[in-house]
Amino acid sequence: MQVYNRGRGEEAAVVNSTSLRPNQVAGRKGLEMSELESERSMPKCAVFLIGLPGSGKSTGAAYLEQLGFVPISAGDTIRAICQKQGLALTRENLSTCGQRLLSEHGSAYFAELLLNKANSLEKVVFEGIRPPEVVLWLRQRICKTLTIFVEAAERERLRRLLLARGEDEPSYRKVMAFPMEQDILQIKSLVDETVQNDAGVGKFYDDLRRAVLPLLSACNEQA
Repeated sequence: MQVYNRGRGEEAAVVNSTSLRPNQVAGRKGLEMSELESERSMPKCAVFLIGLPGSGKSTGAAYLEQLGFVPISAGDTIRAICQKQGLALTRENLSTCGQRLLSEHGSAYFAELLLNKANSLEKVVFEGIRPPEVVLWLRQRICKTLTIFVEAAERERLRRLLLARGEDEPSYRKVMAFPMEQDILQIKSLVDETVQNDAGVGKFYDDLRRAVLPLLSACNEQA
């Protein structure tokens, strides 16, 4: 498997293929890319775990932590913003808060919030990013990356959500209608690997490990 080292030209081609506007991947409004990049120490490598609700992204991130990747949760970042605004942590509020953040500040601002958490870390795993442009922005700035889509059958995802959060099928359908959840489907065209997660956690861990080992080796060689 190839370890993906992307230049900005390569990512620009991906942007065109997903019909994203160029300014969606640009630096924060009024701030040049060079200024942004000089503010922090970039990770040497990063894994992006993308997937629909209940697919097992958090489970995968927890496993990758055992391999030396520090988990950074996009959902936790949005939750912290909601809490600061005094909002209840409902799915609807989280989605609305995320959409407002992107609308008012731009995708690069959210990407910076995530990258600030990765400052001075060598290996990170970003979990749960929805907007494709945020993934693209981060992949442009981190030398070695691997984007994995965690796939699971809908019935299995619904079963997990019912066990973990008490969500029933109507509430699941409502969640899936949120714009940020629909963004996940766009990211599928950007992934490097797809890992299936409905045949038991042991097989999921094995498949995830196989997917990330080339990136892990390349990162260790760079150290």
